Amino acid sequence: MDRETKSIAIKELSAEGQIEAVISTFGRDRDGDVMTREAFTGSAGKSIPMVWSHDWAKPIGKGTVSVSDGGAIFKGQFFLDTHDGMEAYKTVKAMDDLQEYSIGFQIKDADQGHVIEDGKRVYTRTIKDIELFEASPVLVGAAYNTGTLAVKNHEPTDIHAELKALQEQHDETCSDEDCPLATKGEAHTEDDRTKQLKELEAVLGYRPLIAGRTV
Repeated sequence: MDRETKSIAIKELSAEGQIEAVISTFGRDRDGDVMTREAFTGSAGKSIPMVWSHDWAKPIGKGTVSVSDGGAIFKGQFFLDTHDGMEAYKTVKAMDDLQEYSIGFQIKDADQGHVIEDGKRVYTRTIKDIELFEASPVLVGAAYNTGTLAVKNHEPTDIHAELKALQEQHDETCSDEDCPLATKGEAHTEDDRTKQLKELEAVLGYRPLIAGRTV
């Protein structure tokens, strides 16, 4: 199976870790292909993964596809609770207007043709239908003028606020012997925090983040 890539332009990043992007415009790209609106008819409403630079071993988010007059739209979410997802989110944010994007797909229907450029006949391909697989942040995409327009800052979890809230919650229901956090009513000292963070992980079901890194 031949898998091809085309570029994507970020339209908006809204709430924490969310992404809304134009994943294809309709027209000729750097490769000389013409992507049509009808090529995405079967992709409307489809859920697809977002992976890093077309590496299918590194999923970094997911979203759904819709089609507008201006292009195909991807709206989704970075996986901020995974290493690859968080690193991708931070890289996209740091790259700012240098970031470009691409899609992975298989052509299902296309017409061969040509255009005249500088007096020369240039062969082109009009893509009429595709099977869309994924969207990817990349260094350079096939379409012109792509890039990130806005990034919403990620707010790291306030671990000590969660510890305090969970302490108060369990103080109401637990005895000293079975409370999963520190001893009932005991202050949170520096010596206790390593143990309490491990206990918090067990209670929450995930490894908490402080300033973008796991603790």
